[in-house]
Amino acid sequence: MCCPGRTPATSRTLRAACAVGAKSTTSPSRNSATFLTEEPRPIVRFPPPPIAWPVQRVLGACPEAARLDAPLGRVLLERRSIRRLSAPSVREVLALVGMVTMNRLVKAGDPFARSRRVSPSAGALHPVSIVVLRGGRARATALRVDPVGAHVQLLREREPGGAARLLTRLPQYLPQARGTMLVLLADRQLTAAAYRSPDSLLWRDAGALLATLQITAAGLGLGTCLLGLLGHEVARSLFPSGNRIVAVGACVVGRPTPPA
Repeated sequence: MCCPGRTPATSRTLRAACAVGAKSTTSPSRNSATFLTEEPRPIVRFPPPPIAWPVQRVLGACPEAARLDAPLGRVLLERRSIRRLSAPSVREVLALVGMVTMNRLVKAGDPFARSRRVSPSAGALHPVSIVVLRGGRARATALRVDPVGAHVQLLREREPGGAARLLTRLPQYLPQARGTMLVLLADRQLTAAAYRSPDSLLWRDAGALLATLQITAAGLGLGTCLLGLLGHEVARSLFPSGNRIVAVGACVVGRPTPPA
């Protein structure tokens, strides 16, 4: 995972950083120790209504990725974080995202619409979505692959500027990357409707999705690098009111570039 610079940290600064991180991902009233130690337990509640994504317009069907013919063992051994990346095509990125997030099977009659996807998820809920950021400082666009309809959505920032602000931070983490940034946003209410103490499940789901994304990208000949940031700017710009949507990670995907 790439973080900006290398700063020596004492145990005191590490404890402070952990406290800040826990506070930023939970409500102010929640205790960070409780967040870290309580185990999730299934409960019976009605699921929340579906998220109203701010869709500006539908751009068309999600492109299909090339067939993965490489042996799994070779893909696993060759997977690594790649920091020198050139810009991929939008088709390559959307095909990758579609492959790891689209529904393969939906449980009939289930109120939570539990589904099977390439990546595992607690309770088959799949609360984590991937937002694709394109553009730069002056103009940035946010795209999403609808996992149900398999089409690409152009999202509207309700508070403009969040995507552009996040993209300006990329050079601090990866100065030699010209790839596309992906931000993971989680629906906390969905998991909270099925489990007590749901927060650790969101982080586990996000980690599983990032790992699946990296392995799939390697199989498609693309490079990826996880980032040491969460993507709160995008969460706030798309959903400025309420605390249902939580930013849970980000990465960059592109074409591997050999050293000069």
